[in-house]
Amino acid sequence: MSSFTRAYGFPELVTLSLGAVTLVVSFARSEDKPFCPSILIAYAFYLPINAGGFGLGSGVEGIWPQGLYVLLFTSALASVLGLITLLILKNSRQLPPALLQADSSCWCFI
Repeated sequence: MSSFTRAYGFPELVTLSLGAVTLVVSFARSEDKPFCPSILIAYAFYLPINAGGFGLGSGVEGIWPQGLYVLLFTSALASVLGLITLLILKNSRQLPPALLQADSSCWCFI
């Protein structure tokens, strides 16, 4: 059982963090679709989804709820890091002028 719970660790969280930050920076600075950060984030989400699906399909108790908890944690971490990165870019004036307007319509993409 310990091999299932130790499968997701610090290197995966670093990968998720780098992917979330570079994805937001890539979207904010250009109109192109960032390919590499999307792969990093997909890799970080694939592991807990795979563990949860394996636990649910095989009938091993305790694995699929742990995979769901890890997936929720990684989703929350990626969202918070992306929001913090976007706010840092907004405060440092690195965003395009259309996204720096004071009205609330510019934050509809969050």
